[in-house]
Amino acid sequence: MSVTCQDLLTLKYFERIKLVAGPNGLDRTVTWPYVGQTSTVSQWVHGGELLFITGIVHSADKLKDLILECIQKKLAGLVILVGNEYINSIPEELLAQADAADFPLFEMP
Repeated sequence: MSVTCQDLLTLKYFERIKLVAGPNGLDRTVTWPYVGQTSTVSQWVHGGELLFITGIVHSADKLKDLILECIQKKLAGLVILVGNEYINSIPEELLAQADAADFPLFEMP
């Protein structure tokens, strides 16, 4: 059984997750969850991963490059943990970037 980004919205452990951009990409299959703690992820992913970031090395102003990298590597989606000391909210320009690429972007407290 495969899990898609759409399924995240119905899973018990993700009840606080919120899709904020890229709804047309919700059918993407998640091959693996990956927690990114490096400034770039290309060397660690192969495509299909659902990337989780806290912002510890991804300040809000650097997220545009990260989302572009995720799109180019064909990741399933990106979950940004918000409301912590690193990223309080996702800038509108990132939402537009994810929407334009049909790339699911989630936020989770």
